[in-house]
Amino acid sequence: MQGTRLPDELPTLGGMAMQLLHWESTSQHCPPCGGPSHGMPGEWGKRCQQCRYEHYPHLHPAVIVLVRDGERVLLARKATFAPGRYALVAGFVDNGESLESTVAREVKEEVGVDVKEIQYVGSQNWPFPSQLMIGFVAEYAGGDITIDHDELEDARWLPRTALPAGPSRHSIAGWIIENFARA
Repeated sequence: MQGTRLPDELPTLGGMAMQLLHWESTSQHCPPCGGPSHGMPGEWGKRCQQCRYEHYPHLHPAVIVLVRDGERVLLARKATFAPGRYALVAGFVDNGESLESTVAREVKEEVGVDVKEIQYVGSQNWPFPSQLMIGFVAEYAGGDITIDHDELEDARWLPRTALPAGPSRHSIAGWIIENFARA
């Protein structure tokens, strides 16, 4: 979708459709008893015809964060990315974790630095297959970049004025970079 001129609502609607198709394909049977599940009128959930258990689409929350330090921004690169592509640090929320704790943990685990002043900036459904991407901006608090090579190929500080071409404006990553890195 890089460079697309679609209205913002269309990719969001497409993501929602992908999540619904995933839900439909994975929710035909009741989790506790295995009986057939059917949709409930006016609801997103399904009800088991045998035990009456109700279940709803599962969302998997993940955070994505832009780390700033004055006039520079920390970006990371996975080995599977296209040449020259860098992105924000991201990761899934663990059970019992707050979103802010997840931001601090993921940044520390993936790139070895500490962050402070973690601020929520927005969210986006992320249909791979059923995630909610929750965006943050954080300030660098210290430490040297130490890359977790199981997760990343590279991470580096880049000047805010010379960032590589980023993700589409339709992604929360692209929106965060445009609104908080280049500003």
